[in-house]
Amino acid sequence: MVTAARPCSASQAGPSVPLGLIYGRHEHDALNAELQRDAASFAALANEVVEHPGDHDVAALAQRFATEPAEIVAIVDRSGNELTQPSVLSTAPGFAAVLDAA
Repeated sequence: MVTAARPCSASQAGPSVPLGLIYGRHEHDALNAELQRDAASFAALANEVVEHPGDHDVAALAQRFATEPAEIVAIVDRSGNELTQPSVLSTAPGFAAVLDAA
């Protein structure tokens, strides 16, 4: 008895890969949009803190945007002085260089 395997057509396997790529790109774009929205909100609030530091709780604002354990938020004034508590980020050797470039 001879049996023949049915050949796999390209249309059966093909759509799953492109759909996976499209879904991945969509998720990436959605995350980028959310990060940009959060960054714009944070920048507006941080600007108010920098202009009127005595009127705001800087630590609470930083904590509000650093919701995950690995997230670090630093708020600095126009001179580069940190208004939030020093963190791993702000004590890193390259932190001042990043501020200078910004």
